[in-house]
Amino acid sequence: MRTYLFIFLLLVSNKVWCQSGIQFAAPITVANGTVYSYAKPKIVLDVNNEPVVLWGKISSGQIFVSTFNGSGFNTPVQINPVGTEAYISSFYNADIKSNGDTMVAVFATDVPANRTYLVKSVDGGNTWSDTIRVDQLTNGEIAYFPSVDLNEYGKIAVTFMRHDAGWANPRYVIATSLDDGNSFLPDTNASAVASGEVCDCCPAEMVYEGDKQVLIFRNNNSNTREFYASVSNDNGNSYSGLNVDNLGWVYPACPSVAPSAFISNDSLVTVFMNGVTGVNRLYVSTSSLSGMTNGNLFMVDSIVPVGTTQTQPQMAGKDSIMALVWNNTMPGEAEVYFRFSNSGAAGLTGDGINITNSSGTQQHADIIYANGVFHIVYQNNPTQEVYYLKAIMDEYISIEEPSDFEFVLHQNNSIFTLDLLDNTNSYSFYQVFDLLGRSISNGEINNNRIEFDMNSNSHGLYWIKMDGSKNIVKFYW
Repeated sequence: MRTYLFIFLLLVSNKVWCQSGIQFAAPITVANGTVYSYAKPKIVLDVNNEPVVLWGKISSGQIFVSTFNGSGFNTPVQINPVGTEAYISSFYNADIKSNGDTMVAVFATDVPANRTYLVKSVDGGNTWSDTIRVDQLTNGEIAYFPSVDLNEYGKIAVTFMRHDAGWANPRYVIATSLDDGNSFLPDTNASAVASGEVCDCCPAEMVYEGDKQVLIFRNNNSNTREFYASVSNDNGNSYSGLNVDNLGWVYPACPSVAPSAFISNDSLVTVFMNGVTGVNRLYVSTSSLSGMTNGNLFMVDSIVPVGTTQTQPQMAGKDSIMALVWNNTMPGEAEVYFRFSNSGAAGLTGDGINITNSSGTQQHADIIYANGVFHIVYQNNPTQEVYYLKAIMDEYISIEEPSDFEFVLHQNNSIFTLDLLDNTNSYSFYQVFDLLGRSISNGEINNNRIEFDMNSNSHGLYWIKMDGSKNIVKFYW
């Protein structure tokens, strides 16, 4: 018999959405939208896998970040200096990435005009540095649409669209920092791997892992709008091109939708929007980075109601575990959809699930993954707020009920209580272990009840063991 422990309800609601293999908690509000607005949120995780959320306020050009305190989000902080106005729109905002408690964010400015800056936090997003100039442009040149990533060694790569004066000659360049973002090397034209020019109002994606830098950008070759990956296997010293799209979409206007991607071992997995069928739909492609060859290319959901459009996709994962979120619009519905796979990219094909399912428009979701949990943020237009929710894989919240006792596990914030319901067995002592087998809590069992506090432990999978029992109780904190 299997017992499911819905221990992730965040104590704000007991409403849960389900999809095979995954469970969704109820969303919670990140900040007061009247004060802080809600445009185009992004999410990263700190060293304890707690969410850190970034979003923008279009009317004032302000960028805010809020950190999680275990039960809710802290008061937002503005990360672009007073006197600057970041470029924020309905399809673009600042970008943020993290490695533990080190976080970097990049943004373009309208005031001062058309420059790209980086700010950095080394305390999990609570405080931020002054701006660091990324571009080395002269007056009249233009830097827009930056995206950033940092590898596990602290090296930082920033891509941005560079124009000559008068918005001429658009190309995506990459500037690399070898000193933790304190300074940047001169930029390299990474989009030169494709003929034509870049799609000049299309944001790009920067991915950096190990010595691999990957820029994914939409190209424009006589109105053929395809995505390319510009790949460096040597920390930005040289780049090679790979057409990860190859669908031949000819379109006379500018489809301002960014791609999303992550590196899984040697594979690059990319999701993007393409309108080659006459309707905006999502596609996933896989590529080998060492061999510079394409693998599979497929439409995410080939059967949808007439009038459905799919756009603004985001992707996250590790190894064979991955998921997508996107804007899904059909007659009478504008929601955030989700598709999950624990069998690699091929498992992403098929129906998505509506994870917002409420009145009005919900859109512009972002997603990040760690330790069996997908963390998701999205823009909730009716309340003009950013919402956050968790999606937890079943195997991280389910247990095989042991044969020699029955129990119920409860959670109240960080306090867990395990009640043993079968009095035929007598247990006097318990221990809680983490994934590395370390005992992180122990104590006596009184009146068939175990109670312990997980507040000082990072989020992840744990288990409880009683003396005299060979069975364990798995739970997620």
